[in-house]
Formats: sequence, C-alpha cells, structure tokens
Amino acid sequence: MSKGAEKIQGWNLALITLWGLFIFCVVIFRFGPEYVEAIRIIIRSTARISLVLFSMAFTASSAVYLWPQSDFFRWMAKNRRYLGVSFAISHLFHLAGIVLLGFADTEKFLETTPWTTFVFGGLVYVFIVFMLVTSFDKPAAWISTRQWNLGHKFGSYGIWFIFMISYFGRVAAMQWIYIIPALLIFSTILIRYLAWKKKKTKLPV
Repeated sequence: MSKGAEKIQGWNLALITLWGLFIFCVVIFRFGPEYVEAIRIIIRSTARISLVLFSMAFTASSAVYLWPQSDFFRWMAKNRRYLGVSFAISHLFHLAGIVLLGFADTEKFLETTPWTTFVFGGLVYVFIVFMLVTSFDKPAAWISTRQWNLGHKFGSYGIWFIFMISYFGRVAAMQWIYIIPALLIFSTILIRYLAWKKKKTKLPV
C-alpha cells in the first residue's frame, strides 16, 4: 500500500469524508446554480456517495473472505468501522439537504414526497444514529457485546432493505437511471450470501 493510501484509513477516512463533503457543499452553494437546485444537487450527490460507502462497509468482511488476495478488499475489511462512520456522515449531509429543501420549497416538497418516505427515511436515521454513536468506544461500552452485534446487524440489514425498496421501486416506476444503484445494492446481498455459503460448506481441516 502506498504512503498516500496509508493515510486514507482509520479516523482519517472519516475526517476526509467530512471535510470533503463540507467543501463540496460550499462550492455548490457558492458557484453552482440557484439555491433550490444547488440543494437538489447536494441531495442527489450525497445519496450516491452514501450508497457506495454503505455498500463497501456492508460487504467488507464478506468480500475479503471471498477474495483474500485483494489489497482493496483487505483495506475495506480493515476500515469497515470507518467506512460505516463515513456513510453516516454522508447521510447526515443528505438529511441536512432534505431539511433545507423542505424549508426552501415547502409546498412542492410536501406534494411530491409520499408519507412512506418520511416513515422509512426516519427509520433509516434511527439505525444510522445508533450505529454511529456505538461506533465510538465509550458509548459502545454502555451496551453488551451481544446488544452491539444485534443492533449493528439489524441496523445494517434494515438500511440495506430500505435502500433496496427505494431503488427497485424507482426502477419499477420505469426510472431507468436507478438501474445501476439498484444492481449495486442487490450485489451487496449476493456477496454476503456467497461468503455465508462458502463458510457453511467449507470442510473442517
């Protein structure tokens, strides 16, 4: 691994995500289109970044088990925790964009946003906040290891499921631009299944 790549790991990865997104938002608001459209660009961009970061965190241990020789997958597995924190940071920027849009264009926002989005979106953020808070050592010590494992497993699958119904719902509505993210989120569960199957069928030494 190069010296530059060595710096993009651990808490540095989360800080890079935080400052990168902050600078991106400042640039879009300063040099981008008018205010409402700038917010929409930020919402779309952070949604895509969040999906990629979540997919990496969600598949890290499975991918490195299936392809142990890959430097990239080993890096993912080593930084799974920080990829998860980076995902949470990105999706909190996403939430900030949604809130700003709600204030900037309230009538249209309420007309075009179904109630299911508020319900499932709110549920996603419950999962995200729990997983983010318990990614730090001191808050994690407040709960047992079993509770931590159950909470993170339930939360990660809950987030995956909501991503899935969101993107596949758009594809079903013939919004073909969402085929790629739909395939990406589907591939994550496939990778986890293949790793589970390989572990289950592996003969004892």
